[in-house]
Amino acid sequence: VILPKAKNPDDGEKEIVVVEDGPSADRLIDWDPKHPITQAFQKDLGHPEIQRLIIGAKARTEGEPGRIGRWLDLFVNRVRPSAPMMTEILKKRGLPAEMIFITMIESSYFKTDGFPISTSQIKGRTRAEGARGPWQFMPATAKSRGMKIADSKTGQCDERDNLETSTNAAADYFKDLFAKFPIDPKLAIMAYNAGQGSVVKALKCQEHTNPKDCVGKPVTAAEYLQNLRSLQGNIDFWDLLDLNIVNKESREYVIKFVAAQYLGREPARNGFAYDGKTYPVAPVVCPRK
Repeated sequence: VILPKAKNPDDGEKEIVVVEDGPSADRLIDWDPKHPITQAFQKDLGHPEIQRLIIGAKARTEGEPGRIGRWLDLFVNRVRPSAPMMTEILKKRGLPAEMIFITMIESSYFKTDGFPISTSQIKGRTRAEGARGPWQFMPATAKSRGMKIADSKTGQCDERDNLETSTNAAADYFKDLFAKFPIDPKLAIMAYNAGQGSVVKALKCQEHTNPKDCVGKPVTAAEYLQNLRSLQGNIDFWDLLDLNIVNKESREYVIKFVAAQYLGREPARNGFAYDGKTYPVAPVVCPRK
């Protein structure tokens, strides 16, 4: 597949050639090129923001693009023993196997030794509050998905730390998000990071006549409304980006995921070879009876 040229303001015109007729023997996951969500992400690969990360990740450059490449070097090796279980859970919900790369963007669970479950654990401490586990569920979201949260008084185990339990919860959550934002799967990815309310608010910007209500950069009301009318209601993630409605964290989160899922599903093909070492399967934490 030869992707269309897209102008990159920093590097001029670039063209990425993707030789990909389908899954190869070196695939990390059993991905389906015919899955509609996979096909939607495939169309994004020609966008200059995605090209920037793909090129930088392969070259292991300085800064954010190169960091994605270094993460992939670690992730594709450490996640490999657990990937079949995770992708099976995702597929049972009709989701693409590539969704496991959310755990690479979200946490250090498969990017370092020891399966850290929270940022504080890396520093030698653990806690119940805040995001936790490979999918980095916040307590309220975890509870709404049926998971038990750590209790310092009773000593109750925190099921966000259990890879199988949390992957089941994440799969259910993503199934709901993709159904809620059917126009563009990237909006579901954005919602996982920023919350559904943030995406709904961003999409509702088209209902405002005052650009100060939503837009993050100075534009005239006429320019704002002209842009929105030209979209004819089918606003996707890139449209929100063009209108400067997406914050920096969500912007980086989504484009990191789109680039990583492409590069990581065929790691050796994209320059991320297996290191030949044996890594453990993720530990069973809080086993359900």
